[in-house]
Amino acid sequence: MRNFGVWALVLASSCSKAPRPSINVEGLGSHPGVRLIEDYVLGDIAGGRLRHDRWFANAVIWEDEPAYDQFFVVRGVDLTPLSGDSSSARVQVAYERLGSITNTAPDSFTFEANQTPDVTVFTAVLTDNGWRIAAPQQPFRVRADTLLKMPRLTAGGKARLSALQH
Repeated sequence: MRNFGVWALVLASSCSKAPRPSINVEGLGSHPGVRLIEDYVLGDIAGGRLRHDRWFANAVIWEDEPAYDQFFVVRGVDLTPLSGDSSSARVQVAYERLGSITNTAPDSFTFEANQTPDVTVFTAVLTDNGWRIAAPQQPFRVRADTLLKMPRLTAGGKARLSALQH
């Protein structure tokens, strides 16, 4: 993972879990697969995957986290449970994307505004080891308010990101 270790060290002390959104739609809010997806998404936008929190490796069926050279910056997220039964659950996740940060060189990160729609459907399945997310593998997404606390983000990047956040 090219230089995301630098971000990981900074995030380890600056991330906090976002408040849990209400997702009790047709009784699916308490479904274990839906809750797993919710915890995964909220932990991701709080920087958990970027700082290599081991919980994420245990929450998915794939063995290795892809090495991303880019991650997305989001303002928030809306979760809509679509289905849930005894063996699977599906949740639509709509991220409010502000842009992306790309690792362009060692210790060099650039922010590019890009407010395109970002909607995906996550699927969790019941395995022999409990509930796991089966699809899709996704790039990291981190809340803008978390990134604004990072000392390695340039002053210009912080100003652009702060302006987009409001």
